[in-house]
Amino acid sequence: MHRKKKRGSDGVKLNLAAMLDMAFQLLAFFILTYRPAPVEGQLALHLPPPSPLTKEVPKNTVKPEKSGPPVRPGVEAIVIVVRATPGGTVQSMTMMGAPVFNGPASPRNLMTLDQKLRDLMKYKDPPFEQVVIRVGKELKYEELMKVVDICTKQKLASGKPLNEVRFTELNEDGAKG
Repeated sequence: MHRKKKRGSDGVKLNLAAMLDMAFQLLAFFILTYRPAPVEGQLALHLPPPSPLTKEVPKNTVKPEKSGPPVRPGVEAIVIVVRATPGGTVQSMTMMGAPVFNGPASPRNLMTLDQKLRDLMKYKDPPFEQVVIRVGKELKYEELMKVVDICTKQKLASGKPLNEVRFTELNEDGAKG
């Protein structure tokens, strides 16, 4: 009689302690070497150098004729100056040297800017090449974008949208360039 030998359950043994040790070492390595990206906050605005982009001619050089469509004045750029409060909100705004509003960029004040821009847009030939916005250093990005949105929504007399809007930074004393 031949007896069959029982196969023992002494097969391959895995050392579970060593595997767990390795898993925790890898976990610790990845946790300790992980560097999350910095949280996005206020954007640091790097504006182009404050140099004139076009020639500016005083606003009262050409007066519209009494009859017929308005004539094209000798202005190649609409210049909007936005002064900021220390808190980063709009303090005041001027366009072509004339005040537009004083105070924050409220919907009412932005409507005033919109209307003044529309008044300039009614010339048959565009009286400018672009809109240049000069902003104070402290102005927050979201406040600047309110002004840019108003400018980009304008339509020229030909029906084409105004698409050349640029901005530069004011010096500390508020002067251009």
